[in-house]
Amino acid sequence: MSYHTGGTQIGNYWLLMSNGTISENVYFPNSGDYLLEITAKSDLAGGVGTEMQLLIDGQSKGIAFVNS
Repeated sequence: MSYHTGGTQIGNYWLLMSNGTISENVYFPNSGDYLLEITAKSDLAGGVGTEMQLLIDGQSKGIAFVNS
């Protein structure tokens, strides 16, 4: 089940205005390493991009700044 806050769906994409959340339940059939690919764009504010955090099972797995 998908969950979205703070944004609007535009086609296949979500536009998050500020402090938005996008989540998706994903089933991994086997244990092991998986590669997740995230495509994100951002408007710069004062030359700084948007902070994005990846959570898996509520645990932070990485933080990145989206500068494009």
